[in-house]
Amino acid sequence: MSHEIMPIFEGYGEKDKEIFGGEFKLLNLGKKEGSFKPTDPKFYERIEGVRKKLGLKYIFAPSLAFTKRTASMTNKGEEKFMFGSEGKDDKVATEGIMRTEEKADGGIVFLDDLEKKGINPNEVGIAGFNADCPFIVGYDEKKRAMFMLHAGLACLQKTGERNHETIFEKVVKDHDLDPKNIKIFVTGGIQKCCYGRDDQVFPDVMKAWGVRFGSVATEGSREGQTSMNLLALIYNDLLRVGVNSDNIDVNEKCTCCDGEHWSNVKGDQERNLVLVRPNFSE
Repeated sequence: MSHEIMPIFEGYGEKDKEIFGGEFKLLNLGKKEGSFKPTDPKFYERIEGVRKKLGLKYIFAPSLAFTKRTASMTNKGEEKFMFGSEGKDDKVATEGIMRTEEKADGGIVFLDDLEKKGINPNEVGIAGFNADCPFIVGYDEKKRAMFMLHAGLACLQKTGERNHETIFEKVVKDHDLDPKNIKIFVTGGIQKCCYGRDDQVFPDVMKAWGVRFGSVATEGSREGQTSMNLLALIYNDLLRVGVNSDNIDVNEKCTCCDGEHWSNVKGDQERNLVLVRPNFSE
């Protein structure tokens, strides 16, 4: 059974693009504000500027490494890795940029837990840094859990560690979420028109997923390579795990084609900032 990817949202590069009926806002700065590569000497200066401009107390930005792990902002094991005007190695800052010591490809915040700590959820953002990989942004309405997942191929494969789980399947299990209560927005990223591989990854992926998912890869779209539709793989995985198709919105803008975003496929080494924040009215 195949599923059509619908171009729900346009303007992936626009600031403060509303998603989920206005409940959340998505920001992708692209090339407009410079590089957001964590190793860039101006990384903290730039992201601190975004934090202050948006009026956020915290930006939670896990350190990506294709791990499939999703870190919770309110987990005590993550809290001490805070940077900001009052942050020190052994002290949690009252504001600033929060990274993770242990690598994680997703960040999750439970709004009830934030409120118990005296933090207004509207003052928190989850950030990721991409140069082609889409992100899966989700919200579990009953658990009041907001998350953002790095959705590169290595995080979508069923092969590998932890019982062959994908990053979405893993966040659902690890944080006891109910797919039926989750609304999803999949950000733009590299599309099938520009994404091709000539290694042994694709045969392994297709073998793991089975015939049903064979349509996400097509021979011949890129000379000498196999083209991959990451959005189709993401969409089918969301359905497989139990998300209602009516609760999935997908952006089909290509970061490699549009000229507005950094793209590793084009040879760029920089990173775009992708940030999601609650936007609830008082």
